[in-house]
Amino acid sequence: MMSRYTILFLLLFGIAISSNAQNDYKNAIGVRVGPSSGMTYKTTFRNNKSAEFLLTTRWGALMGTGLFEISQDIFGINRFNFYYGLGGHVGLWNGEKDQAWFDSEDTEMMAGVDGIIGVGFTFEKIPFEISLDWKPVFNIAAYTDFWVDEGAFSLRYI
Repeated sequence: MMSRYTILFLLLFGIAISSNAQNDYKNAIGVRVGPSSGMTYKTTFRNNKSAEFLLTTRWGALMGTGLFEISQDIFGINRFNFYYGLGGHVGLWNGEKDQAWFDSEDTEMMAGVDGIIGVGFTFEKIPFEISLDWKPVFNIAAYTDFWVDEGAFSLRYI
């Protein structure tokens, strides 16, 4: 049985093959849904470079993340792209004190390094972009650990 991510990838691939418009947009804002859910804002620069800013929540923490990303067309289709990048996050932790790995009763400031790798698709007839990514996180303040489960689906209005 195919996973939902495989089905989504095949759907995006099929849509991308059937069209050939530009992936040119300056700004996009939307929602991000995954283990850390929230808002996403992406602004693009020249030469397939962009900055993405996230405001997300998870386990009672509110985190802000900034990422620098580089994208490349997949199979020469400029509305279907692969992207990767690096950045960092800061946030405040004040929730779910019953987690075995968090033993403080105080509000803590979190900080760390983030990576991202994903695929995105910009629709031709409607002003939306969808993307599916994996964003590993290494926390270096408040709780030091490597989180590998930060995958998400995003829908952005262009």
